[in-house]
Amino acid sequence: MNANVRALVDARKGTQKLRIAFDNREGAIERGDARPVFRKGKKDPISEKYAKIFADLEVEITKDLIEESQVEPIISQMAELNGINYITASQLCSMIDIEKAPTVSSLWRFAGYGCNESGEIDRLRKGEKACFNRKLKPLLHIIATNFLRCRSDSPFKKVYYDAKKKYQAKIDSGEWEKKNGWKMHVHMASLRKVKKLFLATLWRRWREIEGLPVRSPYVEEYKGHTHIYTPEDFGWPVIIKVKDIKVKRGKNGIKKSKKKVAKKVSTKAKKKVLKTKTKS
Repeated sequence: MNANVRALVDARKGTQKLRIAFDNREGAIERGDARPVFRKGKKDPISEKYAKIFADLEVEITKDLIEESQVEPIISQMAELNGINYITASQLCSMIDIEKAPTVSSLWRFAGYGCNESGEIDRLRKGEKACFNRKLKPLLHIIATNFLRCRSDSPFKKVYYDAKKKYQAKIDSGEWEKKNGWKMHVHMASLRKVKKLFLATLWRRWREIEGLPVRSPYVEEYKGHTHIYTPEDFGWPVIIKVKDIKVKRGKNGIKKSKKKVAKKVSTKAKKKVLKTKTKS
C-alpha cells in the first residue's frame, strides 16, 4: 500500500474534524450558546476564517487522495463496486496489512467479525483489550449499509435478503427464541453475513494482486462444498488471461511463443468493446 494514501487518509480525517468543530462553533454563536458568551446572531470572524481554511484544505486533500488511490490496483478495483467510492476504499485499505492475513478468518478476526477459541463472537468486554480494530468495524458497517441503499441490484443486497429470509424462518419455527428486539437481531445477523462475504472477496482479490498465496475456503477444503463464490460474482472486475507474444527463431524461420499474463478488464471497458462490436 502506498504510504501517501495512509498519510492522506489520516490528514483528511483530522482536517475534517477541525472543520466540523469550527462549523459547530459558528452555529453555537448564531444561537447564542457559545462560550464565552457572544451576542445572539453575532458572527465570530475567527471561527469563520478557520472554518473556510479547513474546508478548502479538506477539498485539496480529498483531490490528492483520489489521485493517489487511482494508482493502487486494489483500491481502483474496489471503487468499481456499487456503494463504494475511492475515499471509502482508501480508508478501508489503509487500515489493513494484507500480508499479515494469511487466511480470510484472520482478516475477519482483525475486523471484529471472528470468534474466539471457545466459539464465542468477538465483542468488547469490560476490563479486556479489544482483539480487533475498533475503527475498521464501524467502517465495514457503513459499507454494508451502502450496499443495501444501492438503487441498482447489488449482489451483496441479494445475500442480505436471502439471509434475512432464512433467519426469519428460524424465528417462525422456534429454532431461535422470539424475544424483544428480534427484528433487529435478524437484521444485524444478515448484515454480518454481508460484511464477512465482502471481506472474503476483498481478501482473495488483494492477495491475488500482491502475488501472495491464496488458500481454499474452509467450506471447500474441509466441508466439501463445490459452489464457491468468487470476487467476480459480486461485481469485482474480471481478471482474464491475455497472451503476451514473444518472438523466437527456430529451424523453419520465426516462431511465436506465448506467455500468459494476468490483466484486469473493468466492466466499463467491456461495455466499450461491446458498443464498438455492435457498431461494426
